[in-house]
Amino acid sequence: MTVTRKELDQRMDRFRDGLRDAGVKVTHQRVEIFRELAKSTAHPDADHIFRGVRRRVPSVSLDTVYRTLWLLLALGLVSTLGARDRVRFDGNSKPHHHFVCQKCGTTSAFYDD
Repeated sequence: MTVTRKELDQRMDRFRDGLRDAGVKVTHQRVEIFRELAKSTAHPDADHIFRGVRRRVPSVSLDTVYRTLWLLLALGLVSTLGARDRVRFDGNSKPHHHFVCQKCGTTSAFYDD
């Protein structure tokens, strides 16, 4: 499953509004970190997000990615889920559940009203 352009735009708007409402600057690095997460359905960990962002923003550090993700979590703009031995992040704010494969750790979103 891929995130549609419309859904990505909605997530990005919510992200920008959430930062502004909290009085937090909307920086280029924060935008790119959230975009990397928001476009993914794989529930990536911080290292995966870092590698994706670094292709577009070579100056970004792993520390910046971690600090940004924890800030976004504190603001309620992302959520986390524990999957095996690492924390994974979710930029999808719609109510949903997760299926996690016990063997490989693949995580999928499941929607059910």
